[in-house]
Amino acid sequence: MYPILMNIELPNTIQIEGRIRDSWPEYNLATYDLYQNNIKLQAESQAVYHRGKHVRTFTDRYQVLPNERAIEIGEKFATKIFDTQLGNLRPYGIDVAGTKQGDQFNNMGLTQDADKKHVYWNQHGTVCYSLYEFQKPFRPDGNDVFLNVVIGNSINGFCPFSTFSSTFRPYCSNVFMHMMRAKEITGLTGLTLESGQGVGDMRGSKLSVVRRKHTKGLDEKLIELSSEEVIRNALNVIEDYERLVKEQLTQKQAETIAHVLPQKLTTQLDKISFDKEKDIVKLVGEPTQWEAFNDITNKISHSLYARNKSGDTFNPRFESVATYMAKTQTIFLLR
Repeated sequence: MYPILMNIELPNTIQIEGRIRDSWPEYNLATYDLYQNNIKLQAESQAVYHRGKHVRTFTDRYQVLPNERAIEIGEKFATKIFDTQLGNLRPYGIDVAGTKQGDQFNNMGLTQDADKKHVYWNQHGTVCYSLYEFQKPFRPDGNDVFLNVVIGNSINGFCPFSTFSSTFRPYCSNVFMHMMRAKEITGLTGLTLESGQGVGDMRGSKLSVVRRKHTKGLDEKLIELSSEEVIRNALNVIEDYERLVKEQLTQKQAETIAHVLPQKLTTQLDKISFDKEKDIVKLVGEPTQWEAFNDITNKISHSLYARNKSGDTFNPRFESVATYMAKTQTIFLLR
């Protein structure tokens, strides 16, 4: 006999039966096919249970990848990555120059794992992020910049499995996430590398409203291989940053910054001056693109946008952070 689900809250007139679909007892995780009057439901036909509690219902197309498995995948492929300039890829969380690198994730309302310091969880353990960094920094302007890799996963539909890169500047605690470097599950055919204008905005929306869920075609080997490719592609950021250091910020770029990014952000900037009433944008001094880029991302990283979680529900401000960073990336032509 299949177990019966008893704790899904439904009107008394509706009787739903749950038949085991997949289970991971080591993670206290299971999924159930849902039946009504012995007929399998066609919509919202699969229930996910974690630690004995109902997480969410999905369609048959949804394929759960346990968060613990996502963490294991990350740890496995991280040991394979080595760059002659940056060294080994290692678990993220080691203090650099006295700065706690996990602060941004704490600000997002995530909690550091007690045993794995590079892993962060949401309140109910349904969303996780594991963080990695290259051993050595690169120095586009003489200051250390670390290249990091973040792996995200969920069992509640908050986000698909994804791998994306970020850069971290310990001298200013400035974190910039390169959303266009993300590899994500796009369908039954497997994995594709997203690139091009607009992709970052899509990623931003998926942070709070998942549009591309785990699917039946989910394959852990493909995930591992694609994650390795993301990391290798992310090394392009070094060349991009070196270019920004050499090039001056143009008036056109300043005008784009002032009109594309929100006024709440642009009025805080040090490198451009924006008079909304007169619609006048001016450069402050002769900033390089690197200086302007750091000015923007520093304000985003340190602003109230980062404090965005109440209970287990992520505030849309987190979506805004990703969108602003993606637009900034597009303005400066970062790959």
